Amino acid sequence: GSKMTKSNPHDEQLQKQKEAMPTPHRMTTSNGAPIPNKNAVLTAGRRGPMLMQDVVYMDEMAHFDRERIPERVVHAKGAGAHGYFEVTHDISKYCKADMFSKVGKQTPMFIRFSTVGGESGSADTARDPRGFAVKFYTDEGNWDMVGNNTPIFFIRDPILFPNFIHTQKRNPQTHLKDMNMMWDFFSLRPESTHQMMFLFSDRGTPYGYRFMNGYGSHTFKLVNAKGEPVYCKFHFKTNQGIKCLSAEEAGRLTGEDPDFSIRDLFDAIERGDYPQWNLFIQVMTFDQAEKWKFNPFDVTKVWPHGEFPLIPVGKFVLNRNPQNYFAEVEQSAFCPAHVVPGVEFSPDKMLQGRLFSYTDTHFHRLGPNYIQLPINCPFRSRPHNTQRDGSACLYSQGGAPNYHPNSFNGPVDVASVKDSEWKVTGDVDRFNTHDDANFDQPRDFWLKTLDEGHRDRLVTNIVSTLKDCKPFIIDRTLNNFKQVHPDMYEKARKLIEKHRSSKPNSAVFLDLNTGRRSYDVTRLYDDLGRIPKGFLSDSCYEDLQLLYDANYRRNSRGDEELTDFEAAVFLPALDAADRIGHGIAYGEGLFGGNFKGCRWNTSGIYSNNYPFMNTMCRYSINPMIATNQDRLACMARLMGMNLLIMGVCLPSTCSSIELIDVMRPPSGSPSIIQNPICSLVRINDDIPEKDDAY
Repeated sequence: GSKMTKSNPHDEQLQKQKEAMPTPHRMTTSNGAPIPNKNAVLTAGRRGPMLMQDVVYMDEMAHFDRERIPERVVHAKGAGAHGYFEVTHDISKYCKADMFSKVGKQTPMFIRFSTVGGESGSADTARDPRGFAVKFYTDEGNWDMVGNNTPIFFIRDPILFPNFIHTQKRNPQTHLKDMNMMWDFFSLRPESTHQMMFLFSDRGTPYGYRFMNGYGSHTFKLVNAKGEPVYCKFHFKTNQGIKCLSAEEAGRLTGEDPDFSIRDLFDAIERGDYPQWNLFIQVMTFDQAEKWKFNPFDVTKVWPHGEFPLIPVGKFVLNRNPQNYFAEVEQSAFCPAHVVPGVEFSPDKMLQGRLFSYTDTHFHRLGPNYIQLPINCPFRSRPHNTQRDGSACLYSQGGAPNYHPNSFNGPVDVASVKDSEWKVTGDVDRFNTHDDANFDQPRDFWLKTLDEGHRDRLVTNIVSTLKDCKPFIIDRTLNNFKQVHPDMYEKARKLIEKHRSSKPNSAVFLDLNTGRRSYDVTRLYDDLGRIPKGFLSDSCYEDLQLLYDANYRRNSRGDEELTDFEAAVFLPALDAADRIGHGIAYGEGLFGGNFKGCRWNTSGIYSNNYPFMNTMCRYSINPMIATNQDRLACMARLMGMNLLIMGVCLPSTCSSIELIDVMRPPSGSPSIIQNPICSLVRINDDIPEKDDAY
């Protein structure tokens, strides 16, 4: 037989399979009957129709039609491996779990690594948290430690979880990933800031699954043989060292090798380069929990190692790849509710919510007997209970009584493993934890964990996805950054401003000198979104939306021409929207800012020839030199103004401007300019500086 290549063991899988099975099995149907010919269907004559009695074909296709099961709603793309856990340090004073009972004790285990937001065919190298789910097959039942590669999470209340995940998925109409959705949620729920910073740091794109840590994230409870409880956090530190991909490397691999992490893990194990992790715990007493400055059950926060040092427990080694991906990885199911005596739950709200949701989704994805599948079953502790039947029941427990209590030697209670006692008090209510010390630990992460280069990369990674979001979302996000640290705010603001200055001001351009009209229809909707709420009346906004729709239809036909009227509508409104970040409204008018967009100089609608514009009113609409009164009325109406500005050139010290002409649209004009135009506006002297106008 051929020799395996050391560099790419995955390429030799089929050859290995052939060598392991020198004599082929006979081909059979699903009921075990041999098949004489699997290369043709049963027909009436060489060219005749198929026969309904071709049960071989029906058997094949009926099963093929049902090969796929529902995809995991999160953590859809993943890799798995078998291994063992070994105790290296005694923690029996904290935990009575049998798997920790003595140094050297080994427990078989299975692990599944995964991304979170992507589908099963998505790229392994996407910027995303990584799932880190471990199943320990202990003598007391299976213990599932269902964690991530981050010690924290985005939210602390489980009712927000479906909504958060929706922001990581696809827009319900466009079916595209939508950064507005993601950053809108992040900015509205500032408790996400800590995890968001971790995600956009180098750790957000690990170099495969072997070079990252794992964390239980939640606060758990450990109980010793005396019934004495402590709170606990679990940490799995990689022995391979932390190794991350740069944003550029991750992007390249997304296209070149989207299965990079699966491949890396499989090949390492096949080569005998078995990855290892060390398990540590942090311990907090109940008294410490009462006195700690933060909520110890808040999964958006860490326990500082200086106050709660890491305590070594053991290690796990991954030394065997799955024989069949679907049976062992796709059908594996992990649930935080699956614990063993000595490991209990804390009041962590996110943990409490997950106790229900994981089992519920397994019932949907795999059926009510999912835990009887070989990869999930507690094979070292046979279940004995009163659960019976259901779809695909593999272990029916024979004729044992299916009710409790009973008089016929059915399973009995085990009093020695009773849960620890704990007291609960408080008023029943829905407590919003929106503002529970959201920025203290992100500030520590910024100042104490990241060096200057890492801070720059973090902000660059953030801005790469934030820069094209709606301005109000950007502003809200920047405000959150300011509360983390002024430097973070400044770095992000400068990159955002740099991006804005590099883009054309408007999606529409009309040069009346040449008559040339052009626009980027893909930006029209975004430009409409930049017009602040209240800046235009509802009717104006609706008219703009109609024009956008018309332009979209025109663009789909390949026609790039705008009518004069459409251009007259879009130019002032979109330009005003583009400037609103640097401007401020006084009465009914808009002043301040820099007009860098399209100019209609020859018509007099805009002119930058007046020096006073740089000190006061930099947006000029001059009816005295305008060539088209209808067009001016359109612009005034669309800018939400009941007046036209700048009838004459006035010094910057003036406190009022009177309009020379009182304009009314002529009869028969489009409905968009039906409202009359007023004649007077008063402008305050104290026009604020640029930065104050946000």
